[in-house]
Amino acid sequence: MLIKNLFYTHLLNYGQPYNPYYLTTYIYKMTQFTISGQSHIIDDVLEHLKYGSAGFSICHNWNYEIISSEKIIFSLKEGKEVKPADLFWFGYFTKD
Repeated sequence: MLIKNLFYTHLLNYGQPYNPYYLTTYIYKMTQFTISGQSHIIDDVLEHLKYGSAGFSICHNWNYEIISSEKIIFSLKEGKEVKPADLFWFGYFTKD
């Protein structure tokens, strides 16, 4: 879900076809991202942040703020780096 959203964000922001180089560069420069969805999806994300192994990895590198029952904003912690594998596995193991 997250990687798919990054792909569409990349396409909308840059208006060019998918290119792994551009997407990888975009991910490594990313310092903040938002997950928006229905409240049951956000509940699943929050549950995985608290109890899942991939959620633990995300919390190690990212701060998150619950804006509403339908929106969470993640910000990269100072001195930490983006790990695309963590983002992938977090999206893969989160239920919805």
